[in-house]
Amino acid sequence: MAVDFAALEDQGFVQKRSEMNSPVEAKVAAFASNWRKRTKDVNIVLLDGSVSTDMDYASERADQPYRPPMCTELNLPSYIEEKLRWKGQQYRRFDANGEQSQTNNPVFTESGGVAVTTNIDTAWDWQLIPHETNYNGITRLITGANPQVSYLFRSSYRRCDFVYRTDYLSSANLRVTISVGNGKVTVFDETSGTWVEANGYSFSAKELDQIIPVLAGTFKTATGFRKTIFQKRLKMRRTEVETSWQITIRSQDGGRLGYWGIQYSGHDNMINFINSARGSHNIAALRCFEQWSVDDWKPDLILYACNTINEMISQAGGTNETDTPATFAGRFGSFINALRAKSYAPEIFAYMLFVNRWQQPVDPTDRVLLRRTSVAAGLNGYTLFDYYDYLHDTLKSLPIASVNTFYEFFNYGVLRAAASAGTSTIFKELFGYASAGGNDPIAGKTGKEGTSLVSDGTHLNDVGNFVGWRFLEKYFDL
Repeated sequence: MAVDFAALEDQGFVQKRSEMNSPVEAKVAAFASNWRKRTKDVNIVLLDGSVSTDMDYASERADQPYRPPMCTELNLPSYIEEKLRWKGQQYRRFDANGEQSQTNNPVFTESGGVAVTTNIDTAWDWQLIPHETNYNGITRLITGANPQVSYLFRSSYRRCDFVYRTDYLSSANLRVTISVGNGKVTVFDETSGTWVEANGYSFSAKELDQIIPVLAGTFKTATGFRKTIFQKRLKMRRTEVETSWQITIRSQDGGRLGYWGIQYSGHDNMINFINSARGSHNIAALRCFEQWSVDDWKPDLILYACNTINEMISQAGGTNETDTPATFAGRFGSFINALRAKSYAPEIFAYMLFVNRWQQPVDPTDRVLLRRTSVAAGLNGYTLFDYYDYLHDTLKSLPIASVNTFYEFFNYGVLRAAASAGTSTIFKELFGYASAGGNDPIAGKTGKEGTSLVSDGTHLNDVGNFVGWRFLEKYFDL
C-alpha cells in the first residue's frame, strides 16, 4: 500500500508546504538571480552518500523515463530537481516514448550493433571483484561496427541536448548528422567555447585507458578506479523555426556508444541538475571523483547533503569512532572550504540529514545514549546530539547556506511515539526496529512504504524522504 502523504500532513506529523521565500536565498544570491533570470545555463551538482542515490531504497516514480538521471525514485534529489526545474524543460530516457500516453512511439532508434541497459561496467569507477555498484548511473550501451542512435529534434524545441557517458571503451569519433543538412542546428563546442555548425560535427566520448590509483584515506578495497562521466551533455540548439529534424549520433571508429537520452526545452537555456551522490562514500571517497563528478560541470550551486553516516559517527563502531565533535565537524568544514575555493566559485547549500539506527540518538527504550566505545579515548560523555550540534555551528560559521534537519527527523519520531499512547517508542517510529542490533524489523514499519523513516534501518524510505522534503522545501522557494 502506498504511503498516504496527505494524511501525514493532516495529522500534524509533517509540516505543510510553506509559501514563504527561501530563508537561505541571501546566501546563494548569485544562483538565485541566475535561476530567476534564465539568461544562461545553470548547473547544480548534488553530493551525498547512498541516501540520495537511485538505489532502490525508496519507491520508483511512475514517470521514470521522463525524469532526469538519478532522480527517478521518491528521494530527496527528485523532489529538489522537480522544484528547481525550469518550466518547459523535459527529459526523455532511452526507453521513453514520444509522450507518456503513446506506448508504441519510441523516441530513440538504435542500429549498427547490439544494445544493452546496465548500471555496472568494468570500464567504470571502482575496480572491485566482485564489482560493486554504488552509483546507479543507468546507461544504454551500443556496441558493434558503427553503433548509432537517432531521434527527432522537434519543431517545438529550441534546445535539445544529447545526454551521454564517457569511458575508455567509448568512441573517440562520434559524428552528428542533421537530416536536413547545414544551417539548421548549432552545437556548443567545449574546446572553443562557441556555438558551431552541428551537421558533421565530431566529438569524443573516450577517456584514457588507465587505472587511477586509490587515494589515501578512502575505505574501499580496490586496485583503483577508472574515469567515467555519466550524464554529460552535448548541447544543441536550432537556428530556424521549421519542422522536426532527425538527429543521428554515430560512432565512426567502432568504439561503443553509451547514452542516457535527451533533455530539451522551448527556451534558449536549461538547468542541469547533476546528482553525484555515491553510496557508501565518505568525504575522502567522494573526493576521488571530484574532478569529473563536480569540476567538469563548473556548478553554480553545490548542494551538499552532509554524508554524516559515512563519516562513521555511530554507536556500532567505525573508523572514526574516537572523533571529538570538533574533529568530526572539522572534516566537513575543510571539505566545504575546498569546494568554495574552486576557480568557478560555486555557491554552496549544505544540509544535514538524520537516518540510520546505528547512529542511535536513543536506544530502543528511548534512553539517550552516550558513545559506548569512547571511554578508552577519554571521550565518554558525547552523544549524537553533540556531534550534530557542533556540525550545525560549524556550518553556520561559514559563508554558505545551511540547514539542520536532524531535530526535524527526531521530532517526527517523538510525535509518532506520543500519538501511539505509550505503545511505541521514538526508536521504533524512527527506524522500524524493535532492538538496536538485532535483525528484527517491525512488520509495516520498514521497507520502501513503511511508516518509519527508513527502509532498512539506514536509508530513507518514502516517508523519510517526504518528511525531509517538507522541511527543506521552503529553502528552495526562490
